[in-house]
Amino acid sequence: MASSIDFDIYVNNTKLPYVASYQVGWYDVSRDSGRDTTTADGTMILNVISQKYRLDITTKYLTSTELNSFYTQIATAPTMTVSFYDPYSATRVTKTMYRGDRTSTIRYTTSDSAMFEPITIALIQL
Repeated sequence: MASSIDFDIYVNNTKLPYVASYQVGWYDVSRDSGRDTTTADGTMILNVISQKYRLDITTKYLTSTELNSFYTQIATAPTMTVSFYDPYSATRVTKTMYRGDRTSTIRYTTSDSAMFEPITIALIQL
């Protein structure tokens, strides 16, 4: 029997709700902050000191209540422990991350509620 892979995202050990999709980015941190040098013969010298993850998470359309629930889970602390499936290693990884900017766009309203466009938020490894 094949084991199933858990593709869900967990923030502080709680499944993040309403996720429609997410993109995993993996980037290098250079010692000279991107100002790496090129030699006289044109050879670039990279001084990579670390590799970091960035998750760009997109939700489904959200009601007011769902939006509040989503933001409450990721906005309670400046940093959080995030567990996710890493396609580069084909395993689950857990990293300490911080959240990027947060915005919300109202799609339409009723007398007692609103529907919001899908939101995208970045979680970036410290």
